[in-house]
Amino acid sequence: GGGGGGGNPAPANPPANPPTTPPNEAPRVTAGEDQTIQLPTDTVTLSGSADDAAGSTLTYAWTVSPTDGVTIADAAAAQTTATFAAAGAYTFTLTVSDGEASGTDTVLVTVEAAPAPPPPPPPANTAPIVEAGEDQTIQLPTTEVQLSGSATDAENDALVFAWTSEPAGVTFADAAAAATTATFPGEGTYTLTLTANDGQTTGSDALTVIVQPAAPAELYWPEPDTDESVTDRGWIRVMPAEVEMDAALLDQAAQYAMTAGGAGMVVKGGRLVHSWGTGTFGPNDSPVNIDTKFPSQSATKSIGGMALGFALNDGLLALEDLATTRLPTFGQPPATNDPAQLGTITILQLATHTAGFEKERTDPQLLYVPGTTWSYSDGALNWLADILTTVFAQDLRDVLTARVWTVLGVNVPSGTDDVEWRTNVSRPPELNGIATRELSSGISINANAMARVGLLYLRNGMWSTGQVLPESFIEISKTPPPEIAAAVLADETNFPGATTNYGVLWWTNATCQLQNVPSDAYWAWGQYDSLIVVIPSLDLVVSRIGPPAPAVDGARVLGESDWNADYSVLAPLLDPIVAATGATGEICVPAGG
Repeated sequence: GGGGGGGNPAPANPPANPPTTPPNEAPRVTAGEDQTIQLPTDTVTLSGSADDAAGSTLTYAWTVSPTDGVTIADAAAAQTTATFAAAGAYTFTLTVSDGEASGTDTVLVTVEAAPAPPPPPPPANTAPIVEAGEDQTIQLPTTEVQLSGSATDAENDALVFAWTSEPAGVTFADAAAAATTATFPGEGTYTLTLTANDGQTTGSDALTVIVQPAAPAELYWPEPDTDESVTDRGWIRVMPAEVEMDAALLDQAAQYAMTAGGAGMVVKGGRLVHSWGTGTFGPNDSPVNIDTKFPSQSATKSIGGMALGFALNDGLLALEDLATTRLPTFGQPPATNDPAQLGTITILQLATHTAGFEKERTDPQLLYVPGTTWSYSDGALNWLADILTTVFAQDLRDVLTARVWTVLGVNVPSGTDDVEWRTNVSRPPELNGIATRELSSGISINANAMARVGLLYLRNGMWSTGQVLPESFIEISKTPPPEIAAAVLADETNFPGATTNYGVLWWTNATCQLQNVPSDAYWAWGQYDSLIVVIPSLDLVVSRIGPPAPAVDGARVLGESDWNADYSVLAPLLDPIVAATGATGEICVPAGG
């Protein structure tokens, strides 16, 4: 039968199941690390990435929240930049699609506000503004001014003040105070500067103070000595009290002077304060007074030396001139003197005992190399007298008569009753037909005329009628020249300190050998202790002259013939006169000290 064969038969190999596609996975996305920036930095780099399991082509899209002020350079790029206009917290979302599914990731970008600008620098410190005060003028004897300085400072800093002066020498009561006083050492123009410092900067201002010399006091001058019957010989006499001097101390000085006889005067401010005379003198044994002439001995060097001052002023010679250029026969005789050394001797050396000659006053031998040794020499001064006679071509006695004695009112109307310069007894009495004089000695003079010479020097060469001697010559007379300071002193025993105490033809107290006499004192000094003493700081002149006094064995006494330059013999005369002025304290301060 065919019945048993009905229906469809089962397939021998049934078909397999069709393949299945795995489900699509979204891309895995990384937006990058969170970032923080601070304005003014305004850009970040967004470094996104993604991978897709199926390897599908991916598309990228960046979005941001919030969006204000944010610019993404390329929102469709995995890696791009974003720029910010303002501070804030910005969330960036990176979406990546494979066409069917999308993956996302976020990154936070924090944009911090720009830092606050630094505070402005403090204003630059300004220097204090200083006002030293108004210029001032004072006149001696006033020596002090009030200073009213001040200063302002913009920052109100504490100020430190300091006063200084130019030239130096001004004393400030408190140099660190804006308002203080200043004391001046003498006349002149001074610049005072006030500085103020605020710790950082300094300001300054200056004022000028002019210190004028004292108004000239009335100057007193003696009248010409024309009346022999007038005791004071033309001088105005005042009582010591009128010029604030102590009469007892003046008398003490006079008593000491009279132990050697003779006469003397003390002149203060041009007026006669004290005088003395003792004993008799002369062929008629006349009573000694200020009109009695005595030999002045070596004081002639200073008195007759005024001729040197005139020669210098007239341009007839100079101190540095070589003696042989003015007198070709200088220094010979004696013939043994070396012409080469003679040719190096200057006028200054002759006038300061440093030419090298022995004391002998006639034809002195040259004992030392010129300029190396201080050796008291009468002969050197007599050679100087011959040189002066040559350059003037005139008798030196006539030079002084015309230019000094007539002006000072002595030997008036003519004659030799006050001053006489005798004929030369040491050297030839004539040179080129002109009478010669000695500078070693030879002038006889009275205390009156000596005091007038002293007053002429005290007034810096001025007399009532005008300038007589040049002031420059007065200055070198009373100032030991520095050229002789280094010289060897040939006789320290008899001339102690001469190299630093001897000026040009005058002795000085420059180194205070007389401690109780001012250092500006200077004097003419000769045998028998004839003296003209000038003390400018005290406005004093002292003259003293007399006969030889008896010597005392083993002691140097006033007026003795065996003269030397022992200053101690002068102290009992000058100390009480200085004390009589009321001078106290440290009387002598060495010159330049």
